[in-house]
Amino acid sequence: DLAKSIAGEQPLPILALPSLRSLSACLQTLLEAPPPLEETKPTPLESLTGPLICKLLDDEGRERGAIIMDLRAALLLGAGLLAVPRDEALRQLKDNEPSEDALLATSEICNNLTGPVNTATSGATANDHVRSTALTSVDVSALPKVRARLDLAVDGGKIVLVMF
Repeated sequence: DLAKSIAGEQPLPILALPSLRSLSACLQTLLEAPPPLEETKPTPLESLTGPLICKLLDDEGRERGAIIMDLRAALLLGAGLLAVPRDEALRQLKDNEPSEDALLATSEICNNLTGPVNTATSGATANDHVRSTALTSVDVSALPKVRARLDLAVDGGKIVLVMF
């Protein structure tokens, strides 16, 4: 950011965060009985257990934000989309052996969550269009500077929507 400002390059505008209601409605369309989302106080991203990320890229391929979640949220949401029995999903979590299918399903959930991001507005300004990448593990200390964030609790796990 400092190099860009010295070179005279203006940072991209911050994307507006979607509402809790729009994110919950999106999950409702995907999951038969989605766990409730609750807004929580921000905590350091380094406190997430087994953090996973779906980056949010604009149409030019620039990283504008991300959906970051701990392993519990990622595994239970993906298992819910696949209708995996809860006991099996909790066993995978306990054994720290998430199924590839559950994590791929979570990538699809992130893809759908771009809908509320794309329709969010800041005043009269609409967000630039973004798409999500596949879910991967992440070193949160290497992320760009977070300029806006929304922290959510879901089924004992944590989801953090960030904008860079």
